[in-house]
Amino acid sequence: MGSNLIKKYENAVKVEVEIALLKEENTHVAYCPALEISAYGDNPDEAIYSFRVNLKIFLEDALKKGTLERTLLSLGWRLQQKPKAKYNPPKVSHSDLWKRIGSKPNRFRTERIAIPFLRDPHNLETARH
Repeated sequence: MGSNLIKKYENAVKVEVEIALLKEENTHVAYCPALEISAYGDNPDEAIYSFRVNLKIFLEDALKKGTLERTLLSLGWRLQQKPKAKYNPPKVSHSDLWKRIGSKPNRFRTERIAIPFLRDPHNLETARH
């Protein structure tokens, strides 16, 4: 349903992030601690779809502003430049996650996403179109 929502970037690294799915009253929430992005829906599938929409908005906005790398690094991501560009998301333990969100998620899901990277990591202007 939402697989085409993530724009294909010429220079992107595919990475897996963990999504916590929880239910708050009648609303389902999808929360990604590695990106601090959350979304909601009437059921888990709608929450995941909304997460993908929010992720697309986040990536496009950060690229436009030239702040993607800085934002990821502030969230605890590590960037490996050589031999091949690779982003490593921060690891959040389930117990730390429960403390952060105040409740225990119903389940977890791994989502494969494309994170654009800059050709020259020292020049944030290269991310702007």
